[in-house]
Amino acid sequence: MKVILPMIIKPLLIASNIVLWKQIVATIILIGVFIMLTRENVPRSYVALIGASLVIILRIIPPTEALSAINLGVLSTIIGVMLMTESLSRTGLFDSLAWFLAMSSKRNSRLLHSLLVITTYVLSMLINNIATMLIMIPITIKALKKLGINPRITLMTEAIVVNIGGIGLPVSSIPNVMVCIESNLSTIDFLREITPVSIALLFVCLFLSLKGVPKVMLPASLSESAKIKVDLNFIRYFAAFIIGVILIVGYDEIGLPLPVASLIAGGLALLVSGGSPRLFKEIDWPTIFFLSGIFVVIRGAEDSGLLILLSHALSNTIQRIPQLAIPLILWLSALASALIDNIPITATLIPVISGLKTVLTGHIVWWSLILGANLGGNFTAIGSPSNIIMMGMSKRYGVNVTFKEFSKFGAKHTVIYLALCTTYLYVFYLIIR
Repeated sequence: MKVILPMIIKPLLIASNIVLWKQIVATIILIGVFIMLTRENVPRSYVALIGASLVIILRIIPPTEALSAINLGVLSTIIGVMLMTESLSRTGLFDSLAWFLAMSSKRNSRLLHSLLVITTYVLSMLINNIATMLIMIPITIKALKKLGINPRITLMTEAIVVNIGGIGLPVSSIPNVMVCIESNLSTIDFLREITPVSIALLFVCLFLSLKGVPKVMLPASLSESAKIKVDLNFIRYFAAFIIGVILIVGYDEIGLPLPVASLIAGGLALLVSGGSPRLFKEIDWPTIFFLSGIFVVIRGAEDSGLLILLSHALSNTIQRIPQLAIPLILWLSALASALIDNIPITATLIPVISGLKTVLTGHIVWWSLILGANLGGNFTAIGSPSNIIMMGMSKRYGVNVTFKEFSKFGAKHTVIYLALCTTYLYVFYLIIR
């Protein structure tokens, strides 16, 4: 027995030390990447790729898993929609759409800002957040430049609004789908209990962001001189744009995976616009490489056991003090989603919430998770792929939104939204009790 016990215990201690070492190193790499991105003295794509290299070299994840860590579906979707927007942007279609929006807003900058943000919100409830941003970025920049306004505030607001729109319906975001499968929440449940919250947050977002938009009116004489020219080419380009949007919106009903639908939309736009192969050089490759590196860094944090450690701590605390379940799940999922993608966060917390034996009733803990996982992406510039795409694509159109600027803007908004959601959930919890 004296011989057998050390033989069993020693490997367990070694394994425990290895897990602890991986957790420490993964945490240091994640924090290091975040700090370097905040300093902005090294290109974002370099930082992400260096972080990914360290995760692989230090064996946080096996080298064979590095490729599977990169979400090729997301990257294919981005490339397809980028091809569509770049091809059609060169035809003048987005200039025409920008003028149409400027005229629809009665040439008023704040009304135009509101119109663009609400359009982004509606799209984000129906299609992928990434596709929404890629479609809206060129239109937003061109529309606001018609009024001589720097579009940075509107672009940052749109990046935040796509995550607010992601709350609205069961199909609006992947975390929503995951929670609905586990909890049997229905569309009616969403429409009755959480969609009104999403709409309310949209108007709060508009109120907060409008202060940063200068009041400008486009002279009527200038607007009359720039009417949209509708000819055969315009109709052809617009039809390609509408078909592309239909493919991206209805990919599931058509029977296509989203990445395939996006690539078809990009190929169609490329064909109709008569674009040359040079267009492939116009794709925002630094953003593609940045996302690839970030995916590997995040997988390192997942595989090291950091999320499991987090879920155990959450479960133990709630079991002792069930009244803290709402703010703990809401704020912790939001903070975790600010640094790590909200999909693994949701997947980790779902079994924790399912196993809770608390005095809470109804769907309140599930709403806490949905709100936290979706809104947390606004906390930092790397909290959501749509934020990263907004910064990368905007730069290509001559608008520079820095990591620090967006993180400051997003954190202020997110704290306000989470405080409002905490109040709503507690009031809702008290009412249904």
